[in-house]
Amino acid sequence: MSQPADHPEPDAPTIVVGFDRCDHAEIALDWAALEATRRGATLEILTTSLPTGATTWPEGAFDVMSESALGAAQVTADEGLAHVRAVAPGLTARASAVVGSPAGALVEESEHAKLVVVGTRGHGDLAGTLLGSVAFAVTAHAACPAIVVRGNPAPAGPDRPVVVGVDGSDRCAQAVRYAARAAVANDAELVLLSAWEPQSAQAMGYRTADYPTDLAERHAAELVESARLVAQEERPGVRTSSRTPEGLPGEALTAASETAGLVVVGARGHGGFAGLNLGSVCHALIHKSGAPVVVVRR
Repeated sequence: MSQPADHPEPDAPTIVVGFDRCDHAEIALDWAALEATRRGATLEILTTSLPTGATTWPEGAFDVMSESALGAAQVTADEGLAHVRAVAPGLTARASAVVGSPAGALVEESEHAKLVVVGTRGHGDLAGTLLGSVAFAVTAHAACPAIVVRGNPAPAGPDRPVVVGVDGSDRCAQAVRYAARAAVANDAELVLLSAWEPQSAQAMGYRTADYPTDLAERHAAELVESARLVAQEERPGVRTSSRTPEGLPGEALTAASETAGLVVVGARGHGGFAGLNLGSVCHALIHKSGAPVVVVRR
């Protein structure tokens, strides 16, 4: 990796953003730069590259091609750094290059970061080298909260709330705490959302015919109220509202994202959602969310 372009304080938090030359990666870079500025963090701009050519090289050829790939990645990372210096001149930032997979490099860098950021296209394909599998791998395995930025989102604020998915799990509580901090920091309302389905009666030991139709909704309301207490404990005075829509969690959160500035969900330690389903919820949000999606792991 390249040496830091600036010299941050030793204890300064780090935000890592994956970058290539596409427009959507630049949008994620801008978002990460604003977040780093707000937090007083160092921004690490990470570009990866893989050697191209035949699958079998003569002796010594792989090292030469790796060096070439690293040089090309560094050029791209430096372009990202120049862009950041133009849009956020007071921000401490550095450009890094790695030969390897984007997902592996971002997950590795997440070990010492406060946040890792990737960008997506408007229709679900990840920008440039950041393919769909990268977003899922990073959100499932990052050691810090991971954010997927889609399209050209408006930031959280008085008119764009922070929305958090609520399911009553320990990981959900961590997501609620993160969301409460983000809401207060951005002067935004915190929307606590827990979706419910009558079909969940069977999972709770009821026969569908005997299941009170409002029991699932009441349970969702109880989960939201518990989450509100967690949010108030984390940030006393945070403005909150509750939503308990009928439907699938992924669809409900995607709908709420259209008027949100940030959507937050929690994940298990091994990559699966607690209560929420990793495949459906994360897939829906990454590919359809109208706001950046934060997956909180620890």
